[in-house]
Amino acid sequence: MLVVGSATAYIITTLFIDSVPGVEVTREILMRAMPNEKDFVLTVLTAIGAGAAASLALSADPRIVAKPWGQIIDAMIVVEIAISLLPPACVIGMGFAFDRPEISSNAFLLLAVNVIGLDFAGSTLMLAVRGVRKRYLEREKQVRDIVQTTAMNSHPENILTMETNVVLLGEEIAEVVATIRAKPASHPNQDLAEGIAHALSEQAYCLSRVTLDWIPSLQATMFEIDSHTDCPGTGPLLCKTHPRFPGRADFSSPKQP
Repeated sequence: MLVVGSATAYIITTLFIDSVPGVEVTREILMRAMPNEKDFVLTVLTAIGAGAAASLALSADPRIVAKPWGQIIDAMIVVEIAISLLPPACVIGMGFAFDRPEISSNAFLLLAVNVIGLDFAGSTLMLAVRGVRKRYLEREKQVRDIVQTTAMNSHPENILTMETNVVLLGEEIAEVVATIRAKPASHPNQDLAEGIAHALSEQAYCLSRVTLDWIPSLQATMFEIDSHTDCPGTGPLLCKTHPRFPGRADFSSPKQP
């Protein structure tokens, strides 16, 4: 993303320099290349805050993040990260466009400081405060893999997709919430949740509370697949024939008589 932003800024700035007379380096560009002490401190604090907020969101309970206000917080975090990293990345490209390498080098230094503040000073500190450790992440992955493997093995032909959220209440206690999207008119085994809990106990030595949401898919179609008609560029299996217009074999909606 940062490379794309820098390259885009270079191309747009070059086009403006070539087509519009009087284009010069502005104060806003210099603020990202040669910030004063106040702007520098403000930028670093914004990066640290964005990193801390992102780590807090990643380590939060999925049930909280799934709420509407939780999604708004996620969007705000993305905006904060963009404010910290994109401006200096764009100024790097602008500096090359203006043939001012000192601007690009200074902007790169500011970008590096922001990355360090975001990824290390902000994210690492918040993850440490939240108690996130590598062994917990590995434990969570182990629990998730066992849940998905057990469910897929019990219904290999019915499950379409599966999303599993794991909340560790301790090193040997977990709360599991799995959402399964299945084929139409399919039903789970009544003891599927109990089987997953037993698998976690036997394979991971983990006590768990398992909640499964089994969602059968609903399908409706207004066309039939015509395997004898070959549509250009799509192949026979993608060609759609309307039942009321058997002579038509394209992707346009037929006009009503």
